Amino acid sequence: MEYAFPAIFFPDDNCIGVYFYDMKDCVTFGRNFDEAVYMAEDLLNLVMLDAEEEGQDIPTPTEPKNIILDDKEKVVMIRADTEAYAAMLAKKNFNEVEYDDEVEIPTKTATAILKNAGFTDEQIEDILKQY
Repeated sequence: MEYAFPAIFFPDDNCIGVYFYDMKDCVTFGRNFDEAVYMAEDLLNLVMLDAEEEGQDIPTPTEPKNIILDDKEKVVMIRADTEAYAAMLAKKNFNEVEYDDEVEIPTKTATAILKNAGFTDEQIEDILKQY
C-alpha cells in the first residue's frame, strides 16, 4: 500500500531531527536534510509494513496546515510504498550491510526516543550523562 504522512524536521545539534506527527514512536535523524529525508522514508516504510503485517490500525494522516510548528520546524510529507519496500527487503542481503559505529544520536533526538520509550526525565538525564 502507499501512504503519505507529515514529518516534522527540526535542527538538532549537528544534524536534522525528524519525527512523525501522527506516530509517537517514529523518531529519526540525518546528518543533513537529504539524509534526514532518506531516513524518514525508510522509517515510515518499516513502520507501515510492520503495522500491515501485524494487523494494526494505521492512523489517519493530519493535514500539514493543521500542524502548529515551532519557529525552526518544517513539515514535509513523507511517502511510503510498502509493497516496493517489502520487495527491496526480500532482495537485500543483510550480511553485506555495514554500519557506522561513529554515528552519534543528538541529545534532543535521543531525549525524544527515550521519552517515547517511557523513561522519566530523571532517568533520561542519567542515561545522557553516560554519553
